[in-house]
Amino acid sequence: WYLKSINYSQYLTPLGFEIFFFNRSFTLISPLTLSALVFLITSFIIPLVWRSSKYSLYSSTLASLLGLAMIINSLIFQQRYLSFHGYSVLPTPNGAFYIFFPSEESFTFPFYLMIVSIIISILNSITRASWLPVGRLTLLERIVNDVYEKGVINALTNYFDRFGVKYALTNDRVLQVGKVMIGNDERLNVFFPSTETVVFGKKYVAYINKDGEIKYLNIDDGIKLTLAKSIEEAEIVKNEERMMYGE
Repeated sequence: WYLKSINYSQYLTPLGFEIFFFNRSFTLISPLTLSALVFLITSFIIPLVWRSSKYSLYSSTLASLLGLAMIINSLIFQQRYLSFHGYSVLPTPNGAFYIFFPSEESFTFPFYLMIVSIIISILNSITRASWLPVGRLTLLERIVNDVYEKGVINALTNYFDRFGVKYALTNDRVLQVGKVMIGNDERLNVFFPSTETVVFGKKYVAYINKDGEIKYLNIDDGIKLTLAKSIEEAEIVKNEERMMYGE
């Protein structure tokens, strides 16, 4: 936003109001514009660093709306304290001058860009950014995020239910898909496993094959292995059922 006349002008900047009178300039620092800058930067950063939850979109929209509110308050401040009955106010160290020049005021490109960004942010919050062709999480990425947030048992059972994968759950702690046992390190007997076993620790995953050999993986690779083994065992169970019923 700006207000211009022949030898006098006001500009709304991220630091506050920049006022020019002939060859001199004055900066009126405003906490409102500084707050707006912080909120708008926060609105931009939140979706980049917090991608695993829909609440990042809501938080981003809220921050952008707060930034807009701070800018509106800044314009109200200008009308209240930097303008008086058609006179423009020129702050000085000892007081203020009241200046009357024919002037014009208008919004600049950054203001309209901010409005468009806020509209897009609101649209993303409503649609959960499903209209965007880029930046979407793959199914595997969503499963990995859910495992980190909800725990391995809750996350896997949720997706197994959605995909129709048959499983057995013991005391809500140990998950079995076909002949594969899945659980946390404090829930499974890892010393004498009777079948293929996947044990999730805090930082690593231990996979024990049918021969008792142990392989250590990071969490992401452990989740991928667990999904692959679960799908493989689900197909085996399905084929055995077909053979039993003569299909």
